[in-house]
Amino acid sequence: MPPAPVPPSPAPAAPDPVPSATVLVARDGPGGIQVLAVVRGQGVGFAPGALAFPGGVVDPGDWPLALALGQEDGLGAYRLAAVRELFEETGLLLAAGGDGLDGEGLALCREALLRGEVDFAGLLADLGVRPALDSLVHVAHWITPRSFPRRFTTHFFLAPAPPGQEPRHEAGELTAAFWMDPGEALHWHHSGRHRLMLPTLHSCGRLARFASVAEAMAGMGFEFRPAPD
Repeated sequence: MPPAPVPPSPAPAAPDPVPSATVLVARDGPGGIQVLAVVRGQGVGFAPGALAFPGGVVDPGDWPLALALGQEDGLGAYRLAAVRELFEETGLLLAAGGDGLDGEGLALCREALLRGEVDFAGLLADLGVRPALDSLVHVAHWITPRSFPRRFTTHFFLAPAPPGQEPRHEAGELTAAFWMDPGEALHWHHSGRHRLMLPTLHSCGRLARFASVAEAMAGMGFEFRPAPD
């Protein structure tokens, strides 16, 4: 009797998506709306060399701090992660009561945060400010496809740029941080000048429809982009 056929091995389960947040920081420029972009370093584990928006993984400490700040709708930790990652990566701090923050003082605080000498809650307390979480508009939720080896469930937020602050990228993870025309970024991608991941590309297309930050904040709306099966 011939041996029974060996059943095929089951396909490996897709990894669970990691909670993360991205923030589109926008300002009104001479020619229309501008958005803050960063260029990811070649040594990072996800999307090396890509043109992107500031953001990253939700830290364990983001959850209790968001609750302490009165964020109880399930998105508070994502909003807080967006604010924290923006500060870590570019030095821009979205803070209520932070209009008088000194650029050099913020730079020193950021260095201390990156060295692990203070956590984000302690940094906010030292500065006497609260993160401006209510200034963030929830504009999208993307989930990485199941076929990807690293997956993220990422909430995208839109926020106005903090007045009087200019970005300074964090060397290592990033190679640049600058203001760009979102419509021009579409041309950069299609010409090969910069590579944009699909969520970044799509977000630039959405943002380019608006003439000002106020219009975008009021009219961009929310999109859910689930992972395809």
